[in-house]
Amino acid sequence: MLFGRIFLAINGLIGLALGTFVAVSSSLASVGIDVQGYGLIEVRAAVGGAWICLGLFWLINAFGRRLRSSTATLGVFYAVTAAVRFLAMQDGGATNQTLMFLAFELVIALISLILFVWALAPERRRIFG
Repeated sequence: MLFGRIFLAINGLIGLALGTFVAVSSSLASVGIDVQGYGLIEVRAAVGGAWICLGLFWLINAFGRRLRSSTATLGVFYAVTAAVRFLAMQDGGATNQTLMFLAFELVIALISLILFVWALAPERRRIFG
C-alpha cells in the first residue's frame, strides 16, 4: 500500500509540474507545439489547468482514503491518453519523442492496473476472514 501512495504522489507531482509548465510558458515550442495568439491562451488554460487539477487530485488522494479509486483514475487517464496518441500517430509524424511518451503512458497505465487489481484489492486489506 505504501508503494501505491508513493506512486500516486509522484504522478501527482508530475501532473502539477507539467500543468504549471504549460500554464506559465510564453511559448510551447520547446515541446514541439507551435501555437500563437488566442490558440496559445486556450492551450495554456485548458491543458495546463487540466494537468494541474489532475495533479492536485492524485497528490491529495495519495494521502487520503480513496487510494484504490484514485489509482484507477490514474490508470484510465494514461490508458486513454496512450490510445489517443496511438490513433493520432496513424496520420504519420511519429517521432522518437512521441514513442517515448507513448511508452511512458503505457507503463504508468500498466502499473496502475496492477496496483488496482492486486496490491490495493479490498480482500487483501481485511484483518479478519
